[in-house]
Amino acid sequence: MQEFIGTVLAAFRNAFDTVFSSLGDSTIEFLLLFDNSGSMARLEANIQETLVLLIEVLRKLEIRFAIGRVGAADNARLLKPFDEPFSPAVGQRLLESFSFNEGSYPASGLCALSKKVFSPLPASHRSYRAVIMVTDGLTSEARDAGAATEANFLQPARELDFRLSMLQLKSAGTGDAAAEAFTEESLRAVCQRSRGVHASLVASREGALGLPQTVAQLLMKTIAKMAEIPPARPSSATPGAAAGAESAARASPERGLRPLLLPAADIPATELELLSGMLGRVKSLEEAITAAAGVPPSELFDASVAGAAEVPFAQAVCLPASGAAAAARRALESARRDVMEAASAANLLRPTRIASACPSAPTLAAAQWASAERTVAKCAEELCAVFEECVMPHNRFTRRKADLKGALWPPGLMKGIATEWRYRKIYSTKTSGGKRDYSICLALDTSLSMEGVLQCCAVESLVAVISALGMLGFDKFSVIVFGSQVTLVKAEDQPWDSAAVHGLAAALSHRSEAPGHSGAAAAAATSTTRAHGAPLAVDAVCGTADADAIEYGLHQLRNSGSRGPKKMWVFTDGYTSCGKRLTEALVSADEDGIEVVGLAVGPDRTFTSDMYQHWVRAAMPNALPSALRALYSREAGHSPAKPQADGMQQRTPLWARMRVGDSDTSDSSIEAVLGSMQCAFPDLAAKFERTRELKLVRGNQGGLMQVDVAFVLDVTGSMEPWLEAVKEQLKAIMRDIRPKFAKKWPDVPILLRFAVLPYRDTGDAEVPPFDFVPLPALPAGDPEAVKAAMDAYCADAETKVLAYVRGLRATGGGDQAEDVLGALERTATRLSWEGRVRLAVVLADAPCHGANFHAADITDSRPDEAAATAAAKKALRALDASSVDTMFCHVKRDATRLMEERLRAICASLTRPDGSQIDPSRRLLKPLDLFRPGEGGEVRQAMHLVFVLDESGSMSGSPWAALMAAYKSFLDVRGAANQGRSEDKVSVVLFNSDARTPAKCVPIAEVDKSFSMRGHGTNFGPALDAAKAALDATPAGYSPLLLFMSDGCGSGGEAQMASIYTTHARQGLQVHSIAFGSADQGKLRLLAETGHGTFHVAPDPTSLQATFTRIAAAAGAADGLIAQFAQYVTDNLTDKLVMEYM
Repeated sequence: MQEFIGTVLAAFRNAFDTVFSSLGDSTIEFLLLFDNSGSMARLEANIQETLVLLIEVLRKLEIRFAIGRVGAADNARLLKPFDEPFSPAVGQRLLESFSFNEGSYPASGLCALSKKVFSPLPASHRSYRAVIMVTDGLTSEARDAGAATEANFLQPARELDFRLSMLQLKSAGTGDAAAEAFTEESLRAVCQRSRGVHASLVASREGALGLPQTVAQLLMKTIAKMAEIPPARPSSATPGAAAGAESAARASPERGLRPLLLPAADIPATELELLSGMLGRVKSLEEAITAAAGVPPSELFDASVAGAAEVPFAQAVCLPASGAAAAARRALESARRDVMEAASAANLLRPTRIASACPSAPTLAAAQWASAERTVAKCAEELCAVFEECVMPHNRFTRRKADLKGALWPPGLMKGIATEWRYRKIYSTKTSGGKRDYSICLALDTSLSMEGVLQCCAVESLVAVISALGMLGFDKFSVIVFGSQVTLVKAEDQPWDSAAVHGLAAALSHRSEAPGHSGAAAAAATSTTRAHGAPLAVDAVCGTADADAIEYGLHQLRNSGSRGPKKMWVFTDGYTSCGKRLTEALVSADEDGIEVVGLAVGPDRTFTSDMYQHWVRAAMPNALPSALRALYSREAGHSPAKPQADGMQQRTPLWARMRVGDSDTSDSSIEAVLGSMQCAFPDLAAKFERTRELKLVRGNQGGLMQVDVAFVLDVTGSMEPWLEAVKEQLKAIMRDIRPKFAKKWPDVPILLRFAVLPYRDTGDAEVPPFDFVPLPALPAGDPEAVKAAMDAYCADAETKVLAYVRGLRATGGGDQAEDVLGALERTATRLSWEGRVRLAVVLADAPCHGANFHAADITDSRPDEAAATAAAKKALRALDASSVDTMFCHVKRDATRLMEERLRAICASLTRPDGSQIDPSRRLLKPLDLFRPGEGGEVRQAMHLVFVLDESGSMSGSPWAALMAAYKSFLDVRGAANQGRSEDKVSVVLFNSDARTPAKCVPIAEVDKSFSMRGHGTNFGPALDAAKAALDATPAGYSPLLLFMSDGCGSGGEAQMASIYTTHARQGLQVHSIAFGSADQGKLRLLAETGHGTFHVAPDPTSLQATFTRIAAAAGAADGLIAQFAQYVTDNLTDKLVMEYM
């Protein structure tokens, strides 16, 4: 990735040499938005690479950026604002902030986040803004809003004046989701109308390999559009002539000379403390670096080789010696001299202005410098020794000594005459009383790319160098601070005193002024800059004026009164926005014999060694002495090597030499540069893919949508019918969700894990839950092997889940309220959640404890409202901490609806430890009502049970005894419902050739559990007439169930059954027809079909009783619900996954 980032930066350097000059000192801001929907999960690794690429390139180009993610309609999140400094910890947080488990609302997210980070610009303000969004365009917004949503993209772009560029990751096959996508044409039109760029890429495994290159191209074209600079055309002129003309254009004074500023004289006292406050911050990194590298940080350094061939990229520039271009350069140098003289003269007056503005400022500055010197004392002492030995040895001597050669020395001449020339040392040389005759300029980079640890290391190193020079008694040095502007802190002929310290603190605070400006004007200028959120010690305005700073430093050195060597040390990361002007400045210094050294101090990767002929890299400030010793020892011990292009090629990385030696260097168009990038990396895609495939992943691997679903089941006695239903249908649920999901999103591989957490009431014995089966290690890069491993895992997990569920028993529960809140807390804390999507499906027929959570007619042995509210808050916080979303399936809607509404209200009032609000619509999803869809029939446990039983002669003896035993079992099961307080009503119709009704709408606790039989023939018509009369007496609010049983072949009944269904279907009628023994199955099946019910076969007494018991256990559900339970829950879960997480 670093290699590729270098390629992109080199491409920018060649393609956009004039872009930043065109933009001037304006602010450039990028908002990066990434789609966090589940459909993006298949490209997780590619998205992470894209994020790193964009962050690093924008950092090194000195461009301010913010990062956000878009997902659910009201869940757009700003992950990094413009003002937050970037650091490795921030980068790690950003990578971990993407879960790819939300819905997709890109237009809503863009509108919300752009308004959050941008504000309307005044007409006079020059600022360049752009938004880059990475999305697949798959969203319900396209279906719900259509053209209106496209306008939502454009409205904020117009109001806030930013360009919108998009990278659309097109799906290779979207299945049913195709209708829910923005078309490529519509998004391209949106980008064009917002003055941005649109790029698309097929989001397949093969297509995603080109994602980094596509992102680089998108970024380059967006910045080019900002500057509105047309791509350069290949010229027929020779490369040297073209370079000379370009240099002349740059050197033209009319083009504008970057001003040289002075530190403000009036700054707050708190900013004087900035200098000492920045020192010592890197100490905490030393242990970490030592542990990672295995050696102390002081031993981690590198330096350029002796006699470096030439300035990097020198072949791409040409400094003309004559003609119009040379004259223009001389005019620019003359203008620079005038600026330097004015700034130096004004700087002499700063001590007076400082004392006038704040009389205590000099004392405070002196105290701050003393504190700073104590912090860097050890490093400064080591630097002093290095300076004495090899960097700045004595090179000028003031006392003469007798010698055999040199200048004629009168004292020696007289002594020679007196000794008749036996004394021959009549000459003298200056070989003692040594002094140091050097001229040094120190320059500090405070641009945006230096923010964070790198800036602290650079400031600490600068302070240590100045302190070491003070130990040597050397003060012939100048100090320049540069970011987007250049500030002169100290000229060579000025002392390093409290005024200079004050100036350094002001420059680090970006409080500067033009020579002759008042402090009020400086403060006003600074407040304008601060309005854009500039952190202290880091320049907020884009660009690094390193070329201008070096040119000003070279001017000081050229006009120095010293005759000795001249050195300029630049504390920088090497990332420049000056293009070839930096190379021109370094080439000019090399021609004048002035040594310019780039010093990169800090653990971050830098570009210094690829931009400077002489350079030093040190992991920490305490490694700088060793690094400088290595640099100057090498140069002292080796003669300079001859400049050779081959030598440069050997030591320059591939990405840095991709434009060196090109046959047509005049073609710097975007297309040409991107083409050279491809040539430099013909196997880039393969490199990225090999890096990904080196990993063994455990769950949630890149590109895999892992969904964890936990069924939270009430297993008290009242839930016995539903528990049996779950046992029957859970296998179908596990089997059907993945195919239904795959039909909508064929490109997103899904892995479903299931857990089951049963619960009873407080005080009942706790049932151990069935936790998610741990995932095996899956080898990335081998789709067939991964699929085989996943299939084996799913089969094994399914077997274990079903075996566990079959062993559950519904018992316990004294009152109607149950321990729902305790179950929710255990769901969050006791299960091994790992999935991107974490969903708890709660199946309950009763509310939780607490009088404020249920209606007054619900019996509750623990009605304390305060205790229940506290338990609810604890459970909801636990669910949020584990990122578990909850969906209630209402078995008795009236009983649990109030609980769900109260939980939603409590959730809306909760905040996280970081102060953010918990979103109830996110944590408590829209519930499911488990009644028959479309008919409004609720699940009722208060039922009217109508038995229509055959008492013809063929039922005499053991068949009748078996029937009465089955009938009694049915009543026992239903009597146990609702903790033994069943409110069911029972009607019994006995029939032969006629019909009688011995029990009509009798409470279940009072009905007879056995009847005597009469015998004779069989006729179904009168029986169903009597059954209809009994059903017509069904009380309001009761759900009717008709159970028809016969062992023979009767006549009639179809018309009566049709009438029964027509009359009572809307009450949730359930019909069961049972063929016992040798009954006419065809006839009984026809009756079941006519009543839209279920047909059963019971060939013997044992199966008859089992059939009655099974029907009784399932009787608490509305008609068709048991048969449709799996399909209904599966369909709704799939829809929830798609709408909430994709």
